Amino acid sequence: MKASKVFILGLALVIGFVLLSGCNKTTSKSYTFNVDTGDKIQIKLNTSDGFDLTQDEGKFTVSKDDSKILHGSFLLEKGYKNFLAEKEKGSFDILDESEQDGNKYYMFKEKANPNKIGIIVMVDDSDTAVLINAGSDEKKAKEAFEKLTISKE
Repeated sequence: MKASKVFILGLALVIGFVLLSGCNKTTSKSYTFNVDTGDKIQIKLNTSDGFDLTQDEGKFTVSKDDSKILHGSFLLEKGYKNFLAEKEKGSFDILDESEQDGNKYYMFKEKANPNKIGIIVMVDDSDTAVLINAGSDEKKAKEAFEKLTISKE
């Protein structure tokens, strides 16, 4: 009888360990901005890997280990259309063109300033675009950008 209690207790401990080790804690931080277009835009960051999101005067910053990686601000839809017109003229080298969370985005370098990466996002179902200065490290910029969720509320 005593051996079966020990076995059951041991089995319960193993099952508990397996269940707990399978749980990953995900944390996030978000801000909602009332932008000039009249839209309310939420910027949410998955902070599980040590990233942080701050805001100041209607702009946001993504950082990790006290290093600022992304700086974002908001544009009218007209600003996004101006970007598309300049893209068609060949003013940018497009590094990535895709969708994230339903939002069309471009990661680019200006031909006039190839040391700086930018990301422009047209927020789905809104009149607002987000312009992100992403520094010069494409890998870090992409990693940080993938942690963002941008949405209209």
